[in-house]
Amino acid sequence: MPKPILDDDNSYFSQANKDWDLEHLLEDIATVNAGKKLEGAHLRNLRAILLCIAPKDAATALNLTATGLKTNFAKVYRLLEDLTGQPHNTVTYKNAPLVLEKYRKGNLVNTTKFDLLGREKDHIALQNLAKQQKIVLIKASAGIGKSTLALEFLRAQFKKVIRLEMGLESGNVTPAEEKVSQILQKDFEEEPSQDFGINLDILREKLGDRANPIGVLIDNLEPALDENYRFREKLRGYDTLLTVLGDRDACSFTLITSRRSLITSRAKVHEYPLDGLDITAWRQYFYDYDNGANSEALMQMRGAYNGNAKAMDILHGAIKNRFDGNIGAYWSLYKDDLLADSELETLISVEMDWLRDNQPDAYKLLCRMGCYRYQDIKTVHFDGLICLLWDVPKFRQKWVVDFLSKTSMIEVEGEYYFLHPAVREAAKFRLWNEVEGDYNKTNIQAANFWRKTLKDSKLRLDKNPHNVEIPFEAYYHYIEIEDFEKAGEIIVEPVDSESLLGSLFYRTGFSRKMIFAIKGIINKVQNPYVMAKLYILLGDHYWAIGEIRESIKNHEQCRKIAQHLIGEYGQEASPKNINELKKLEATAIFNIGLCKLWLGETEEAIEEFNQVSMMEDYPINNCTEWITSQVCLSFLSGSLQNLDDKKIVDNSKRWHSALRLLFSGLAYKKIGNNEKAYEYYRECISYADDYKFKQIKGKALISQAEIERLRDNHNNALEKLNESTELLKRIEAKCDLAEAYFQLGLTYQKIRQHDEAEKHKVKALELFTQMEAPKQIERVNKVFE
Repeated sequence: MPKPILDDDNSYFSQANKDWDLEHLLEDIATVNAGKKLEGAHLRNLRAILLCIAPKDAATALNLTATGLKTNFAKVYRLLEDLTGQPHNTVTYKNAPLVLEKYRKGNLVNTTKFDLLGREKDHIALQNLAKQQKIVLIKASAGIGKSTLALEFLRAQFKKVIRLEMGLESGNVTPAEEKVSQILQKDFEEEPSQDFGINLDILREKLGDRANPIGVLIDNLEPALDENYRFREKLRGYDTLLTVLGDRDACSFTLITSRRSLITSRAKVHEYPLDGLDITAWRQYFYDYDNGANSEALMQMRGAYNGNAKAMDILHGAIKNRFDGNIGAYWSLYKDDLLADSELETLISVEMDWLRDNQPDAYKLLCRMGCYRYQDIKTVHFDGLICLLWDVPKFRQKWVVDFLSKTSMIEVEGEYYFLHPAVREAAKFRLWNEVEGDYNKTNIQAANFWRKTLKDSKLRLDKNPHNVEIPFEAYYHYIEIEDFEKAGEIIVEPVDSESLLGSLFYRTGFSRKMIFAIKGIINKVQNPYVMAKLYILLGDHYWAIGEIRESIKNHEQCRKIAQHLIGEYGQEASPKNINELKKLEATAIFNIGLCKLWLGETEEAIEEFNQVSMMEDYPINNCTEWITSQVCLSFLSGSLQNLDDKKIVDNSKRWHSALRLLFSGLAYKKIGNNEKAYEYYRECISYADDYKFKQIKGKALISQAEIERLRDNHNNALEKLNESTELLKRIEAKCDLAEAYFQLGLTYQKIRQHDEAEKHKVKALELFTQMEAPKQIERVNKVFE
């Protein structure tokens, strides 16, 4: 026990002055103490309390009686309760420092009032753990209240909270690589790289901001785990993510919720077992029911369900709606069934059985709601429930939704609805087993609901590409019923005159997600036209992540399918259908030419672009790919004969317009008109900025830098090359990044910084080697001979 220390100001227990913002604390205490600040013995006692010194130990050190000092400490406790809103007779010297955490000097968290029924002790325990641990796993069975406690705790402690939800089924857990990309983009407005390691470094930097500590919630972990309590093989990226979150320099605190334990390879995770709510909390929740506070039935119910918070909520609704708040009447009817198995699933079964027998339409809706995933899109709009009531008269549909909303079996947020995970599992099981054919039809109805949102002007997919996740939910419903044709159709569904639904995932930076989705069905799709479009999209997304050879393979597949269909249909197909197939063929050929050009295989690229120009029996001069091919050929041939300024920019074909501006500049550069070339590059950069075409912008910056180097403006050249390098690293555009390194090497060579020149030459060669681009390797080596 520390003896009282007298500082220069003769204050006892002076360590508190160093650790706590006493001036601020005393001012706030005065607001609940009739405007009086604590002084003298009361101030001394407050310091002792802040140092967790018991009254008897303080009395010994001060040579006072323990009884008298205990009474005086209690007066301070009551003031602290009034100040912080804690329940009466709950604050002591043991927990006062936790309750007053925001007054600690150098405190990193923004503590606000925590008000969650029955969880005060858990709140204090988590506050204490947050000082000692970086990652805590809250372990409990379904419905105990893990997620609610974790979220409310983090919201009370941190201004910024990041949520990662694992989903409900092991096959649908989003890999850590994609989750981190989403966090950077949505929570930090940071453009993610395609490289997981780079993204983790960016996240590590964001978590190092001591002025803005962050709370992280990883919710419902168990679907990500295997039978050995480790992450499943395809989800091992979460091990690496936890290592970043557990870094000692991270100014963050992570809570994980799970029904199961977790064994990690490197990160230290502290497990916190969460008990059910005690009888006091249940009595508070049922305060408005007949004899609720003193009901023996309530005590039995609480014991039967082990204090399960979700069970408490469901029971509350059931007793209110069907028994007018009579707890005893409800329990006498159902206690034998429930005591046989006290798991939450049993309670759900009882409620669902009652709905089935008494409100079959509401029961039907609940089971059908089990088809929704509640993962990427967490809630379902009211219309998404109405569409599941196809066999219920329209005048009753809203009433059915309202009735089900009052049963506590579903969660409601305004016009949006969702199921608790355990309820969803039970609902989906019954949907699958009880009515033959209902499972497929329900998923079809749900898919149609999501599909209709494509035409919803409120989504503004052009302004908010992230909303692309909403209509894409239809894909998962088609996969669930193994309708791979429809799953393919939703991916190739047109969004506007330029984009398919699947292509918008490129703009959101989630190409890998779309690659995974397409590869899962492409060999199961029978419609050759849909298959051809899927191959085009697959090629586009491989190009986006720098896998150029793989991109060519998929575009070749599309070309073969299109040519086969044209030959098979012959004269029997309508001109419109033939034109569509010809356009598909032209797109594939053009994309192959572009890939060849990026690889430095210029002769092969010219051959592909010429094929587009020479396609017969098709109004090809109106084709987007034909116009862009002419621009590319102008660059490759060094002739401006085919350049038509009026056709370069077409805002209905924005990506091609940006590409045409770039190659127009390259064409003028090739004939020596650097001034005109620079103007085109500037216009290209501005256009690419407007429409978020980062790869084309990076290429235009490299091209500007080359002209700056030729003008001996070496600083400008290096500045533009460094800007392009940072941009291209983020999107993992290997081809253009290699070119940026190559141009950096040339610039450093010209200013005689030979070590830097050699370093960037090596970097360029490494990337070109990864891409299997021998012509580019030959080009680099020849220049540096």
